[in-house]
Amino acid sequence: MVAGRSEINACPHLGRPTFEDNLRRLNDALREGVDGQRTANLEEAKIVYIRPCISEAGRVTASTRLTLNPSLQPTIYGLFDAETMCKTLRIAQPKGDVRCSPSLGTARITDAERTLLVSKDGILNLRGATDKDEAMSMIRALSRTLWGSAVCPVCGNVGFDCASGGCSECLRSLCPLIKNGPPDMTEKRLEFTGETTVRDALERQNVTPYQGQLGESLSHLEAVTQRMAEVVQGRSLDDSFRMIDMELEGALRSAIVFIAKAPSFPDAVLGFAFTGLGLDLNRITDALEKLSVMKPASKAHEIAAEAAQLALKGYARFRSRGRTDARLVEEYLALRGTWNEAYTRTPDDRALVWALKAAENALYVCRLPDLRLPG
Repeated sequence: MVAGRSEINACPHLGRPTFEDNLRRLNDALREGVDGQRTANLEEAKIVYIRPCISEAGRVTASTRLTLNPSLQPTIYGLFDAETMCKTLRIAQPKGDVRCSPSLGTARITDAERTLLVSKDGILNLRGATDKDEAMSMIRALSRTLWGSAVCPVCGNVGFDCASGGCSECLRSLCPLIKNGPPDMTEKRLEFTGETTVRDALERQNVTPYQGQLGESLSHLEAVTQRMAEVVQGRSLDDSFRMIDMELEGALRSAIVFIAKAPSFPDAVLGFAFTGLGLDLNRITDALEKLSVMKPASKAHEIAAEAAQLALKGYARFRSRGRTDARLVEEYLALRGTWNEAYTRTPDDRALVWALKAAENALYVCRLPDLRLPG
């Protein structure tokens, strides 16, 4: 919708009282628009100025604005999705004190004498850096960390969701946000003539649990799927969902840190797949948790449980570095047919909204191995 590819009335759920706040926020975003001069470019980053701090001798201040590739039209939402930007900074835990406001669309990171400000429009201001090199290093590190928070002008998803298996556009061709890379001038000089898939990138990097940042992310995802299986089988403990949330946050943190610190661009992009997978599993377990307190159990609970089982099968394919299994897609289509029948019979059953959320994200997990990446 924010990309201008769909209308609000195309969504059957936004008219429900449950989603009144979502509808209000979406309407506000569509009315707000974006000043044409405040765009951002993921292909290059130009420092507007670097000069001595007036109030701090021996230190410098710097300012830059990130702009979209000239071939891409920015969305009315700005460069970064404000909520995703704030969530990313909270999870990544960069050094220093982090304050971020989704409503204002701004974040402040304070580390000793250094203060870095960033807005959802891609405007960055740094004060108190020791020299030009440190200023450049800090700006590049932040741009890499927030790379996946940018809004894709092709599909309207944030970059992390483009890499979750949830974007059909990015299954057919490379996501422009990932293809163009972060606003890092050292990586701007790289040229990529080919592409790969998630499964091939996993094979190339030989990702195994506990080995490096992606290995840490994988170990957390293993724990998540084990807990999910226990929940679906009815063997869950009282704190299962809390433990799942902790493991998911660990998985996302390791993947985002990997994106920020990977030595090369082709290596870094695999972190997107791990982040996307973590978000898929997070939405499924969120649906399961919401349904666990809805009584009495309905057809929606059964659909969500089957969706979780389907996601676990899809994760097994991801883990074994296999291709997307067409049979799993067929299972999803059958499950979606069951959901459609249930919705026709009981359209006011709120539990069906959560069941659909689980089913859709299970599909995303299943088709993630064939997601295209630069390489």
